[in-house]
Amino acid sequence: MFILEQIRYGLVGHRLPSHVENGLPQQQQPDTMEFETTTKVEYPHTYHKIHLSNIPDYIGGSLPVSLYALPITTPDESSLATFCNLRNPPRFPSFELFNNEYLGGLSTAAEMAKVLRLRLGEHDPREFNLEEFVLPMTSYSEWHQLHTPQPFGELLSRPKLETWLYRVFLKIAIPCPRDIVDFTMIYSPLNLTTFFRIIEHLHTISGYPAHWLSHVVSSILSGKIHTSARSPRSDPLTVKEVKTVFPALTQSTAPFAAQMSTLAAIWSGFLPFTILSPDIPPASTIRKYKVHFKDVMPCYGSSVLPVFILAFLDGRIMMPNDIRTYLLDDETVRHTASAKEKRARGLRIVDTW
Repeated sequence: MFILEQIRYGLVGHRLPSHVENGLPQQQQPDTMEFETTTKVEYPHTYHKIHLSNIPDYIGGSLPVSLYALPITTPDESSLATFCNLRNPPRFPSFELFNNEYLGGLSTAAEMAKVLRLRLGEHDPREFNLEEFVLPMTSYSEWHQLHTPQPFGELLSRPKLETWLYRVFLKIAIPCPRDIVDFTMIYSPLNLTTFFRIIEHLHTISGYPAHWLSHVVSSILSGKIHTSARSPRSDPLTVKEVKTVFPALTQSTAPFAAQMSTLAAIWSGFLPFTILSPDIPPASTIRKYKVHFKDVMPCYGSSVLPVFILAFLDGRIMMPNDIRTYLLDDETVRHTASAKEKRARGLRIVDTW
């Protein structure tokens, strides 16, 4: 999907002007204001149809289709991206459940349109009735982006948008436990860079106000969020769980704050608005490290499952036992002073490599 993002922003390697090397401008030609290009081929920047086969099964389902593919479709009603589900169709008896899992609780046409400007179009009938077919997701589906501006009055309300964003954040950061020996396992491959791509999409394409989005990011960076959203408890995420109204709780995001603040600093030059937060470090203080692991604990399919994270533990405070329990900060875990200290000071998570 990254190649689609590069096409959107004109950063595909062999299509770059000759004055650009490794993404950096080189010396301009002295006698002209124009640059030579690396190729005489005029490559398109938008497309009428993007065929993805079942690649979305491995990269996050319909969410990356909305974030990467649809923004480079031509702005007309017939343009589309199409894909099917072949890795785990028994887990998704309907498009509603498929989208609910991959879009963090967006399952209806109205919700997808309001939040992501996403429209699910026609399905490939393949000479059978989809309502009677036991594996409807194996059929190719067509996905469209709504290119018309969305009036402010038709946006999702601010409280509902914030709840959805916090749910997506918690779903990426603390995914539901999965059985890795399940041959129909639903991958959870997205890292927290996805969250910044989502807020860029919400502002640029969906039309949500910058200060709404800035407040959500700033709250996460502060180490605490107050929300009725929860990390997922069902696999796949059920519509019933999403519709359940949980009490609003103040939940700790401290284990993820260091990574999120670093990403916020990196993305600050790309986002179309400023994130107002005192917790964003200067970009000059960011460092890159390389760590070599001689051995990785073997587990079924470990070489192909895109699910690795890096956890930093303060050995004076906690041991590497059931880390997920300490990441959770809701009514399912004990709120002892020891647990709060471990969550606040003893554990830091990095999921972006």
